[in-house]
Amino acid sequence: MKRINKTLVIIIVHLTVLIAAVFAVYNYDFKQGIDFDNSRAVQISFESEVNRTELADFVNTTLPYERFDNSGNRVFRVYYQNAEDGKVDDLIERIQERFGTITETVKYNSNPGNLFIFAQQRIEASVWIYLLGVVIFVLFTFRKKGFLIIDLLEYMLAQLAGFMWFAAILVLLTVVLNELGVAISYWYLSGLIAASAIAFLFMLIVITRLLSRQQTEKPNSLFEEYTLLLKEENNDFFKSGLLASTIFLGLVILPYPQLTTLFVVLLSVLLALVMQTTVVQSLLMSIHLLSTKIKLNKRIRGRW
Repeated sequence: MKRINKTLVIIIVHLTVLIAAVFAVYNYDFKQGIDFDNSRAVQISFESEVNRTELADFVNTTLPYERFDNSGNRVFRVYYQNAEDGKVDDLIERIQERFGTITETVKYNSNPGNLFIFAQQRIEASVWIYLLGVVIFVLFTFRKKGFLIIDLLEYMLAQLAGFMWFAAILVLLTVVLNELGVAISYWYLSGLIAASAIAFLFMLIVITRLLSRQQTEKPNSLFEEYTLLLKEENNDFFKSGLLASTIFLGLVILPYPQLTTLFVVLLSVLLALVMQTTVVQSLLMSIHLLSTKIKLNKRIRGRW
């Protein structure tokens, strides 16, 4: 009974985070009122301390993106739309008169991109990849005789708790950072998200193993289960988790969606060599794992 209660708690927590993330994606203004498709930007740094809110009010725009450079100086990136260079120079001059000496100015002739838009695109792409993985799983699994519908529900819940949890964390983290105005660089955030994704993935593997065990005795603790994972040899379950974490790393860090396709193809070849399957089968497996899917539990794996 206690085990069932733990399962319900896990499912409720993940669904809560997922709902919050979906609400954020479709209701939160990641662009903060900026039309990035038709905008340019100027990056400026000041000799003295400057408040980003006051700077935004002065230039009559949204809060500028803020970060620290390698020297520890605060750098602001101010976006402007459809402005000519002369007007930008005038804006920079007025900003300097108001806030003091500007130590560096970098003007972008094209849209330099935005971290939060990048995160939103990653989430939207991830949702479609997840759904594709579920469809592939259903098509292949229902061809096997003796498949139980409860197995499908259990497996899909495990995937929902795993993959969508990562996506939700990514969305909510970007929203929080945006609202707090934290001066944080792109690569720092990417590394933080990737590290968190791997940590959550390993925890998911452990939890899924606990839930999939068909035994009456008391389950092992998470620490004991994790220790067993490290000690087991030729553990396909654990290997698939490592592959999934690698794929998710690529999904988060790759700066361009087009590179994701190349990443999947290369991973397919790797799977074909490691698991001694055909490239076509490996391609399906890589798409399946791309949505951070883990191996089926023991009952389903016996029919795979």
